[in-house]
Amino acid sequence: MASPFKAISDQANQRLADARAQKDGVAQDIREAYFFTNPRLYRQVRSDSPPTTKVDDETQVVTGVGTEANEDFATEVLTAFFPPAIPWVQSMPTANVKKADKAKMVAAAKAVDDQVFDEIRSSNLDAELGTALTPDIGVGTIGLWVDEDSGHLPIRVQHVPIRELEINVGPRGDVDDRFAVKYIRYRSLRAMIPNVEIPAHFAKKIEKKPNEYVRVAWGFWRDWNVRGDEVWTAVIMLDGEVVWHGDRKGEGSVELLVARFAPDNLHAFGNGPSIKALPDLRVLDALTEAQQNRGLTSMNPPFAFPDDGIMNFEGGIRDGMAYPKRPGGGPNDIVPLYFAGDVNLGFFTTEDLRRSIRRKHFADYPEQAGKTPPTATQWADEMAKSQRRLGTPGAKFFNEGPVQIFNRFRFLGQRRKTVQPYEYEGKPLVCRPSNPAAKALEQQEVAMATRLLEILNAFFPQFMATVVDPVKTATALKEKLGDKIITFRSEEEAAALIQKTLEAAPGVQQQLAPPAAGGGAPQ
Repeated sequence: MASPFKAISDQANQRLADARAQKDGVAQDIREAYFFTNPRLYRQVRSDSPPTTKVDDETQVVTGVGTEANEDFATEVLTAFFPPAIPWVQSMPTANVKKADKAKMVAAAKAVDDQVFDEIRSSNLDAELGTALTPDIGVGTIGLWVDEDSGHLPIRVQHVPIRELEINVGPRGDVDDRFAVKYIRYRSLRAMIPNVEIPAHFAKKIEKKPNEYVRVAWGFWRDWNVRGDEVWTAVIMLDGEVVWHGDRKGEGSVELLVARFAPDNLHAFGNGPSIKALPDLRVLDALTEAQQNRGLTSMNPPFAFPDDGIMNFEGGIRDGMAYPKRPGGGPNDIVPLYFAGDVNLGFFTTEDLRRSIRRKHFADYPEQAGKTPPTATQWADEMAKSQRRLGTPGAKFFNEGPVQIFNRFRFLGQRRKTVQPYEYEGKPLVCRPSNPAAKALEQQEVAMATRLLEILNAFFPQFMATVVDPVKTATALKEKLGDKIITFRSEEEAAALIQKTLEAAPGVQQQLAPPAAGGGAPQ
């Protein structure tokens, strides 16, 4: 009997083949980036064969800078785009709303955002992000599977490694076709696809050959024939045969999420800092190996002893070995075979390479150049500059990562009736996500305001209390910094307390008075 999914099977297999062709073009870069950041992952990055545990007899990495820089970069991404203390996506009304309604719409959007983040904090997202970001974000692409097992259990997040991820770009340059390909034993097949009717020839293998592997692929691609709504085609494939076909409707309806760092519109996979640093990592690894070999030779040098034979170094010289030579070659018959070279250049070069690798991974933190510690504003300026560097190539990652994760949790929450729809006065509320990485610009504003306050206090201390409104200034700084802990009194309460202070201490009021005409100091 012919399969009822024959037509969709042909289309799905063609899309999967096109996605694999995208990975083939960057597979060597991914393998090499893994080699320097997580050597256990570099052996296989393709999904067309089961994973292997065989250890290849290849050269091992000798420098750990790649691993260290990659982990630092993952921490920076986690801090910048998924800060645990504050909501990392904030829904803001679009710019064309009426000013009178904006405050109410912001409050309505915040109420929904809080419900979404209640679902996020109840899930295992934070723990799974730690697995997903190291080392895949350094390579440039991460995959996450976000779904629910039941309506009363927390939403479950699972990392999809690059080896199991096959993606392709769509007509708009975003990730469109996406597949998660996993090899499992037949005995676990029903647990992986519990709600799918398994064809008889596969069900027979579950009974007869439970320890054999079967390739399971979950595929999704956008249906661009549907206008006005987001609709995706979804399939489940067993060894290339579609056994289930459905669709996904609405923003956040797809289980498989893909986020890329610094991508382009022509290639599916991102161009992460670990790939950009490959030239530096290659040279650093070679220099480090040469320095280690030189150190071993210095501690255990080879030597020559007198013999009737003739010295022959055709096969090279090994540390600690003795080699025969014709006697009478010098005042000492036993001489070291230690060919010195200038290693100082190698040490200077390796330090420059390490600094370059850390910079490419945005891990070049502010350093104290001299004995004098940096001022608070200087440190804030350098940190803001570092955040701005991360925000530019990470803009796409924000839209594909945090925003899509937020949309997926909102979709599932609304389906679970734990998140209310975005509405204001009974009408759908159109919101735009706010990027917390763009807070770097606000950090710069805070640094400039802090510098201005220092200047005013240094040159015009008598004007500070009369010219600068402390309540409004402190409130504005609090909003820019995104603080959610410190609570200020209302302006009325603050004004009443100031008035009581002035009445209790008249001398203070005299000091706060503006100077008399002529520029003299208050008397």
